[in-house]
Amino acid sequence: MHILIGGYTKHESAGIYQFDFIGSGDQAHLEQRRNVVEVGGPTYFQKDGQFIFTIKNENGQGGIAAFANGKLVSQLLHEGSSPAYIGINKEKKLLYTANYHTGVLAVISYDDKGQLTLLDQVKHENKALGPRPEQAGAHPHYFDETPGGHLVSCDLGQDRVDFYCFDGQK
Repeated sequence: MHILIGGYTKHESAGIYQFDFIGSGDQAHLEQRRNVVEVGGPTYFQKDGQFIFTIKNENGQGGIAAFANGKLVSQLLHEGSSPAYIGINKEKKLLYTANYHTGVLAVISYDDKGQLTLLDQVKHENKALGPRPEQAGAHPHYFDETPGGHLVSCDLGQDRVDFYCFDGQK
């Protein structure tokens, strides 16, 4: 079995690594580290078949990128911080991102070739902030689909859980 691990790339890391998971119980361990996707800041990623959809930051831009067999297929980048989270619905071929720093939630589609298309996005405004002084703005940290098909966002800056409907385009 293989395990994929990503994380911050500010020092030695170069992206997403694959490890072999060997043994079981007390003898279980990881071996044979291989860099399978070279990308900046893959702190969260999702996999669908041959595709890895990952957080990406590069040259002051942030967003998400699609890779197949270690090669960049498509990306959606914007000025500023990258999202904190990527959710996925493999049947609908949809990705959901939450950007902690910008307050933006996005719904992105992907096709059979891994091409990414932004369908819609919404910005959490600084409304009812949480009670702690460090909660100075909207900070959505999670955006994904419920088992019932609705979208849910958790905002750490506002101590809120918000639900959204998505009609396939908006």
